[in-house]
Amino acid sequence: ENLYEDWKLIGWYLLAGLLNGLAVVLGLILLIIPGIYVGLRLSLWPYFMLEGEKNSIDALKKSWKASEGYSLKLLGFYLVQLLVVILGVLTLVLGVFVAIPVINLALVSVYKKISLSQPQKVLEKKS
Repeated sequence: ENLYEDWKLIGWYLLAGLLNGLAVVLGLILLIIPGIYVGLRLSLWPYFMLEGEKNSIDALKKSWKASEGYSLKLLGFYLVQLLVVILGVLTLVLGVFVAIPVINLALVSVYKKISLSQPQKVLEKKS
């Protein structure tokens, strides 16, 4: 029953994905490093939307604030994710069916740790 409650959020979710992609592509055009940096800092936006953020711009802003100081750790995490997927592919592609859910659960855990470690940054509202 909860699956169909927030259909209107699909538009906001798509907008956030589009804005995230544009920011990363712009960073990649400037040089590779800024694109990777922007992608890392904005990578948590879907989880903020799943946690109840109704606006895609606010979800992107919260992701940017929450990931402050965690860029290198996120980069290491995503590199480990890439290694796990490659290992999954090397095991005759069957390993990917195990790797993808494990990676997604790990990313949720990373999101929770980051958002709980900096709640004053993430939850502050404009007055």
